[in-house]
Amino acid sequence: MHSYVNPNYHVAVDTAFVLKALTNKLPSQTIEPNQWAHIRGLQLADPTYYQPRRIDLLLGADMFANLLLPETRIGGLYEPIAQRTHLGWILSGNTTSTPKVDAVSLHCNHVTLELESLVQRFFEIDQVPTERSLSQEENWCETHFQQTHMRQPNGKYLVRLPLKNLFDESQTLGKSKKIALNRFHSLERKLQRNDELRARYEGCIREYFTLNQITPATTTEEQHSVKRASSAPTVASCVLPHHDVIKEESLTTKLRIVFDASCKTSNGKSLNDVLCVGPAP
Repeated sequence: MHSYVNPNYHVAVDTAFVLKALTNKLPSQTIEPNQWAHIRGLQLADPTYYQPRRIDLLLGADMFANLLLPETRIGGLYEPIAQRTHLGWILSGNTTSTPKVDAVSLHCNHVTLELESLVQRFFEIDQVPTERSLSQEENWCETHFQQTHMRQPNGKYLVRLPLKNLFDESQTLGKSKKIALNRFHSLERKLQRNDELRARYEGCIREYFTLNQITPATTTEEQHSVKRASSAPTVASCVLPHHDVIKEESLTTKLRIVFDASCKTSNGKSLNDVLCVGPAP
C-alpha cells in the first residue's frame, strides 16, 4: 500500500471495477533492499517496494501518463530506474544481474458487466466517427442511383452503371475488344488441353444465356465510339475478358467464371477505373 500521496493532486475517474483479487502479491519474493546512491533520499511512492504486498490499485495507461513528471534517476546497469510522479517516486527495472525465474500465476475475475457489453463499449469508444460530408462525386453517384435504378417484374433490381464520364467528361474509356479477344484465345488454348474443364466452362456460359443474364452483342465497338471536342475520344462499351476459378472443395459450384473489370483498355483505364464510388452505407 502506498504511504505517500500528494494532497494537491486530484484525478477524475469515470469507471472503476472493484475486484476480490487482482493478482498474487508483488514482488513475488522479497528483494534485498540495497542503498542505491541514485535513489537515496527520494520520497518513494512505495517505501516497502522490496516486500511482497497486495496490489491495491491498477491504473489505465491514459491515467498513468498523467501521473508522470519530467524527472528520472538512472543508476547502474542492474539497478532500478526511478521516475518521479505525482504520487512520489516509483521504481522499475532490474535489481540484480541474475534474475530468478518465478512461477506465472493467472487470476480471472468475473465482473458485474457481461463480456459482450464490455466488448461493445470498447468498440464504441474506439470507433472512428462515421458522420462526414460527402464529396461532389459521392453526391452525384447517390443521385444517379436514386434516379436510374428500377425493380424488375421478377423482383430483381436493375441499376445503371455510374460512369464517371457522365460526371466528368475527362474520364474516358479506351477500346477493349482486342485485349479481351487476345485473353479469350489464351483461354481457348487452355480449355483445349482439358476436356473436362472445357465442358464445365461451356456449361456455365450456356447457363448464363438460358437465364438471360447475358445476350449476344448486336453492335460493334466502333459504333459505341464517341468523340467530343472537349475531351479525348471515349468508348461507351466495354468488352470484359473472363477466366475460370476452380474450387473443388465447394459442395455447390466447383467452377466459377470471373469477369475481369480491372483489365486495362487501350488508354490505360479499366471499367472499374471509370466507375464512380458512392458513399459507404
